[in-house]
Amino acid sequence: AGKAAHKITQSKLDASDAACLEVNRHLIASEEALADAHEVHASHMKQLADECANQRTKLAESEAARQTLISEHSAKMSDLIRECETRRTALVAAQTSLESRQAVLAANSEMTQEQRCQVDQLMIECAQHQEALSRAEALRTALEENHQQHMSSLRAECTNQRKELADSEQAFADLKRQREADRDQHLKELDTQQRLLNASEASKLASDAIMRKHAIALARIADVIFEVHVNDWSDEGVRACRLKNPTASFEALFGRPCSAKEGFLCTHCLDAEQLLKMLMAHETDRAELRFSHPDSHVCTVRVSVVWAPEVTGSNAVLVVCHDLTDFKERVELEKDRELISSLQHEEKNAHQAQEDDAARTIEILVTIERRLVDQRDIALTYHPDWHDFFSAHTLSNEALSQAKHVLTDIVNRSRRSQHETHTRIMLRQIARNEYEPARTLIDVVSALKESLGAATTIQVTAFEVPPVLLDWNLMWHGLSNAISNARKHGLQAQIRITVLFDVPKERLVVQVSNSVDAAKQKQQIKQHGENATHLLRRRSDGSSALSSNIGGKALLAVAKLLNGECTLRFMPDATLLRMEVHAPQTKSIQTSNELIVYFLDDEATMRLRYKAWISPPLHPLSKVFPDIGLGPEEADNAIKAFTQIVLNATPCPAALLLD
Repeated sequence: AGKAAHKITQSKLDASDAACLEVNRHLIASEEALADAHEVHASHMKQLADECANQRTKLAESEAARQTLISEHSAKMSDLIRECETRRTALVAAQTSLESRQAVLAANSEMTQEQRCQVDQLMIECAQHQEALSRAEALRTALEENHQQHMSSLRAECTNQRKELADSEQAFADLKRQREADRDQHLKELDTQQRLLNASEASKLASDAIMRKHAIALARIADVIFEVHVNDWSDEGVRACRLKNPTASFEALFGRPCSAKEGFLCTHCLDAEQLLKMLMAHETDRAELRFSHPDSHVCTVRVSVVWAPEVTGSNAVLVVCHDLTDFKERVELEKDRELISSLQHEEKNAHQAQEDDAARTIEILVTIERRLVDQRDIALTYHPDWHDFFSAHTLSNEALSQAKHVLTDIVNRSRRSQHETHTRIMLRQIARNEYEPARTLIDVVSALKESLGAATTIQVTAFEVPPVLLDWNLMWHGLSNAISNARKHGLQAQIRITVLFDVPKERLVVQVSNSVDAAKQKQQIKQHGENATHLLRRRSDGSSALSSNIGGKALLAVAKLLNGECTLRFMPDATLLRMEVHAPQTKSIQTSNELIVYFLDDEATMRLRYKAWISPPLHPLSKVFPDIGLGPEEADNAIKAFTQIVLNATPCPAALLLD
């Protein structure tokens, strides 16, 4: 299967490489086409710029010629206008002189020949001046018309040139925008192709990484994979199968190196017939088969056959083997553990039954002893001379006393056995995170002194510690480890235990302190600091012995189970271990023999019915909650506070009716 996946992945990688090469060729062709397009665009832009420059130059020359012609025409027109004005002035003067002379002549009515000649001469001159003035006016008019026509043609030519220039500039701008759009499109195509190329390369890298991961996983996998080659799929052909291409874990599983010898697999399989059937049928279902091991033990292997002719060929199959030996052993070990746990519980129950039987026997013996005492008193009263009776009575008392001592010893040993069995069960459940503390009412100080024993040298100091609800077996497990650490790391003769109780918080505080060597303690403080709680979580070098840190882990586990905490501090002259756990006190409830009943119902109609029920034999202190007439929110708050109302009630109700 791995080879098939490898071949499929390799074919995908080859296809990806071919696609990458094709994309590269397209990228190169696109870059060349883009370069050619850039060159053509640059040449065309240069040509358009030259044409625009020539047009601008021609327009500037035309404008300059127009300005020159306008200046010449303006100068000629000025000269003609001045000449016309001069002649007009002269004509006006001649006309005025002629009129004055005509007036003089008319006044005198007589004129000499010479005067008439002068008048005629003046008239002729006036006519000439008038004709010259007319010609000048006509010439001026013609020059103005010619000037206007020339100016119109120049304006039309300038307008055409400006329009051509604007068209050229617009075409240049359109061509520039088109070239920019083409360039952007080419850049987008190149970017898309580059992204495709990058994605292809990333896919190739990811495929290579997956192949490397698969190779690493295949090299480190616990399963054994190998090929089984046969000449044909007959019974003889399968029996003569050969093994090829095994993974590195083959020898670790089967205890011998793989061999290509015919029949190697069937020789060492204890369930060879089932294996042959699987190989011949190409079964894909898993089966548990047994194989012999060189060190004379049998290993259980889960075998599955993979039929993949496209990978291995038609005359071979893949076989996957998974070692189940450790799993089987773990299952058997778990069964043994469960059996041991059951036996321990049965042992504990047996010791408890033995203790109960012995206690009941002691009670019977005490009753018999009281009866014997009564008989002796009666005999002394009525028959003081029954000496044999008194001797037998004394012997009976001695036998009863011995029986009581034996039974008391049985009770004590049963209690110790129960404690030891409970401790073993507790430790196993703590290790498996299955232990639940069993809190009972205990006098901590008395239990501590009893556990330490009468011969202990440890000083116990307690400050008004009331009986609390505590799992003493669990607490003593932690304290015993703390005392062991104090003896191992400190001065054994100076160990002190202080017991405190925080009433408001309901917290039990137990401090174990031990005196230390000042020089060594200074070194410890320098190395670990005053707050050394972290040393409870790891191994450390302690005084003269290498600590396994079992005690520290036990202290932390106990503190966690009892909803507390554990701290370790280094003082200059002592080491202080402080364990603070939750230890609630029992609540004293005042009870009454009267039939006081509290009713709780969220339906107002039912509360009215309950209210009518409060009559004998119910006590008048019986109540209905919530009070009638409350709003929905107030009723909800009253229901939530019902538990605290019951716990604080004095006297406590005898019964509750909750609906």
